[in-house]
Amino acid sequence: MLNRRPRLYNNLSSGRSKNIAQERTRKMYQVVGIGERRTGTASRTGKPYDFTAIYCTHPAENVKGVVAEEIMFSHTSGLTLPDIAIGDMINVSYDKRGFLQGLTIAEKSSGKGGGLPNLPPGK
Repeated sequence: MLNRRPRLYNNLSSGRSKNIAQERTRKMYQVVGIGERRTGTASRTGKPYDFTAIYCTHPAENVKGVVAEEIMFSHTSGLTLPDIAIGDMINVSYDKRGFLQGLTIAEKSSGKGGGLPNLPPGK
């Protein structure tokens, strides 16, 4: 019987973990949607929640075009949500564990909608 390390599928124990953490440290996104602020109490755990969903796109490796991502901005984290609008470019920073550490506006959009197509309002 050989002594082998067990294989972990989340890449946290491999040599790539530093690279993954560094990649997730800071990214630039374009805001394409902003959800309503949601507050309440989780029915299963009984813990309160207070967050706003921010929908963004960004370029990625091995992808033609852009990738869409949803950022959950927790208002209970002690961070303040800047006055962002659709079309703004934002810098998002994460810690080593992938938790949101900061969100700043890198570039304000010029005009209404930031050049996005006319979409019907959500319900």
